[in-house]
Amino acid sequence: MSDNAEVYRDISIIRRLSRIAAAGGKLSEKASKALADLRAKYPDFEPEAGDRDDFDVYHSGGFRGPRGNPDILKDVSIDKLVETALSIQAAEQWEQGDLWSTLCRSEPSRAIQAVEAAAANQNWPANAWRPFLESVAESKEVKISEKVLALLLAAPSALFVDAVFAVGSWMYRQLSTFKHNGVLAPDYLALWDKFGALVYGEQPIETLEREYKNDLPTAAINDPGGLLALILLDTLIARKVDQDAGLPNDLKDRATLAVSGTHQSSLLARIIFCERLALTDSIDHQWTNERLVSTLIVGAPNWREMWRARAFDGHPGLARLFNPLKPSLLACLARPDLAHDEGQSLAAQLLRAYIWKRNDAASGYEIETSEIRQALSAASQGTRQAIAWIFMNWLRTRSEVDTTSPDQRWNEGIGRTFREVWPKDANLRDQHTSQQLLWMALSCDVCFPEAASFIENLIVPLQVYRIDITFDFDKGGRERMTSYPRPFLKLLNAAIDPHSERIPDDLGDILTSLEHADPAIVNDNGFNRLSGAWRMRQSGR
Repeated sequence: MSDNAEVYRDISIIRRLSRIAAAGGKLSEKASKALADLRAKYPDFEPEAGDRDDFDVYHSGGFRGPRGNPDILKDVSIDKLVETALSIQAAEQWEQGDLWSTLCRSEPSRAIQAVEAAAANQNWPANAWRPFLESVAESKEVKISEKVLALLLAAPSALFVDAVFAVGSWMYRQLSTFKHNGVLAPDYLALWDKFGALVYGEQPIETLEREYKNDLPTAAINDPGGLLALILLDTLIARKVDQDAGLPNDLKDRATLAVSGTHQSSLLARIIFCERLALTDSIDHQWTNERLVSTLIVGAPNWREMWRARAFDGHPGLARLFNPLKPSLLACLARPDLAHDEGQSLAAQLLRAYIWKRNDAASGYEIETSEIRQALSAASQGTRQAIAWIFMNWLRTRSEVDTTSPDQRWNEGIGRTFREVWPKDANLRDQHTSQQLLWMALSCDVCFPEAASFIENLIVPLQVYRIDITFDFDKGGRERMTSYPRPFLKLLNAAIDPHSERIPDDLGDILTSLEHADPAIVNDNGFNRLSGAWRMRQSGR
């Protein structure tokens, strides 16, 4: 404890014990002796009347940052540096509680010399290695990374147990240093084997943190069980292995070790591989089928978490993977608690398989129109909203790979697919889904009349404050109104119901624009209905 902290503590004790005595309270023998000793220690201090040190107000603001001044270690020899830094930060936690960590970050070369010297004396303190590994995890200095790797290979197993998260994180963050063209350096693989034997052994290091227990995909990228598997998967991806070439030998045995256990580390490894299941299956179907597919079948342990991981991959996989998993996929989509992003990804897998089958009958995908329509009907409202967004996004999004227009996409498959599979049950409609479908129609140009004609029967009245916002005027909605006034009017009538929702502020301006675009539109019943609603608003009724 620093001198200032000790004085502050002693003075506080004098004040509080003196107040108790002055108020008529009876001090114990121990308290009386403590007060007498402290008064003798501070003869010039006399508490004032009204002292209330236990009501001090502490003000703080901003991030205080790491506590430690590495300059106080500048004259410490390398062989004593680790021991001295840990001793000082233990004794002066308030002021120097992060001393070793600040030294590691400010002087990584000196820190590596210090841990090398400590290791030479068989000194492997985990409380020194944890901050050290964290400080060099992002280092791009190959010499430092190679020295750390050599030290970890020489370290006792106890260090891996006590600093398990730091070791796993360092290994993953240094992957690019030791991976060249998809091939891992031999020493790095040796470290993987040494650490993997502990993480995936018969009595593994059980490290799953409590806050992640209900979110295994997040746990997997923060836990050694998942990180070691991710190292293998990232390496496999970088190697660009051909379809059905099989898992490379240097990865296959390690992947098998990672996913085969019954404990949590192997569970997290399976989570990682399920996130790229389509890729793994395309490379090695037999291995994937033996080690992973059964974990996604409804009723298997943690099957729901496996599908959460599967949802990270929007690819349905080859027919040989998709077909046996289809019943479980449909069961997932029917779950009322399915998260929005999961619903989008899993529905995309289902729809892509359906489109590919329709475009290529020999593709082998076993999925029927009725199955998808039933799946969309059985899904929760939130999942249908997510699926509506998929259709809308497929029409709108352009990339370097796909530069086709929304009209081309509508004509070449999306429009037909949507018409075939979207459920028409009135009780399944809601405002949020209706808004997505409205934007879907507005995304088309020449195909807008066709899209509007179908979608007008699938939406419910919306809460429209301004038509120009709801109808996406800044993304083509205005052009649809002026180029196709009558289809636009049909959507407008479907979206506006003055008996259930407010009348939009700009309805009068929109009606005027429609009349300018097509003067004969004033004879349309829908136009007259909306005109009557606008007059009611103007009259205040």
